[in-house]
Amino acid sequence: MIKVSEVYDFLNELYPFDKQESWDNSGLLVGNKDNLVNKIVLALDITSQAVEQAEDMGADVIVSHHPVIFQPLKTLMSDSVPFQLACSDISAICVHTPLDNASMGVNDALAKMLRLDNVKILNVKQCEMSPLRIGETQEQSAEEFATFIRTRLGGDVRFNDCGKKIKTVAVCGGSGSCFIDDVANFEIDAFVTGDAGHHNFLDAQEKGLSLFAAGHYETEIWALKILEKKLKDKFDDIDVEIMEQYSPIKNA
Repeated sequence: MIKVSEVYDFLNELYPFDKQESWDNSGLLVGNKDNLVNKIVLALDITSQAVEQAEDMGADVIVSHHPVIFQPLKTLMSDSVPFQLACSDISAICVHTPLDNASMGVNDALAKMLRLDNVKILNVKQCEMSPLRIGETQEQSAEEFATFIRTRLGGDVRFNDCGKKIKTVAVCGGSGSCFIDDVANFEIDAFVTGDAGHHNFLDAQEKGLSLFAAGHYETEIWALKILEKKLKDKFDDIDVEIMEQYSPIKNA
């Protein structure tokens, strides 16, 4: 049997918490480092439903990508998720930007799902550790590539078409539209991220970049498979399982 602290220390070795972005809140956010662990469950988000599901699964720790506490708490009410975790005696370890940026983290997993070749880190000045990855795909039109993304990731894909064939592709799971200018500075045909707004598409079009918004959930969920395997390999006598979750966004 292991302690919560051992799970935390292992994750800290893989994805150092001191390398997180300044605005992030990764680490052990709820719980007790000395609690014993029989089961670990993985989730993209810790919601009320996720806490109930973790209880039903007999989990002692939830390891999530998104922080369960992001902004400073001014109240702690009984219907809040951190309160529910504490009452259930379930610890929460959240690995956000360290997992985004790490080797074989969110963005390497996304590049793998999109079957990109010759994948490399695309360094940008605004990040100590860049989350961006760049690779190559089979040359195709923007419409063909959008269909391919939808087939590989699921969900709807919104995109703009600059009218040129796509070969070089940059990726950033989740909210990566802030990197459009950085990507456009390189000779890159397409940029795949999770979220993008109207003005992001206009900006990309002006810069000659085809932008593909494939969904926050759909571009990040694949990293949990990698994380699950690493935890199982390290703690082979502990039950580790990805909980069943779906994107909260529905399409008509």
